[in-house]
Amino acid sequence: MALNEYFKLFITLFGGFALGYLCRWLLDRRSERRGLIKQVVERYCGLPEPRDGASASLERLAMLQRCGAGLLTRSELSEAGASIQRFGRPDPLATRVSYSAFDLLQHASNRGHALGSALETYDWIVSIATTPKPS
Repeated sequence: MALNEYFKLFITLFGGFALGYLCRWLLDRRSERRGLIKQVVERYCGLPEPRDGASASLERLAMLQRCGAGLLTRSELSEAGASIQRFGRPDPLATRVSYSAFDLLQHASNRGHALGSALETYDWIVSIATTPKPS
């Protein structure tokens, strides 16, 4: 075999190895994220459901945060919310405020804020809405 053929063989083998490694890494990453979603859903479903009322949606949001939902992406959070609903529980992502549950969880996670009671959470949401954004 000529040197050119060995070079082509090496490139083909290296490319195949690199592609296989990349695919394996992507599959492992997806499996890890699915495991995180499953953990959040299991933790949430293990907690008692808040009493119905005006504050229930904010208490559900605080429960989601305590279960680790702040680490999820928007689509993963939607998937977790759908899984929770399949367990017969109310939609934990329905916040009844002008911000989405994902935006609130991300804002709280980025600032190191732990959501507490419904009243504390509502006051925190109002402070977000009324605080001017830096230019």
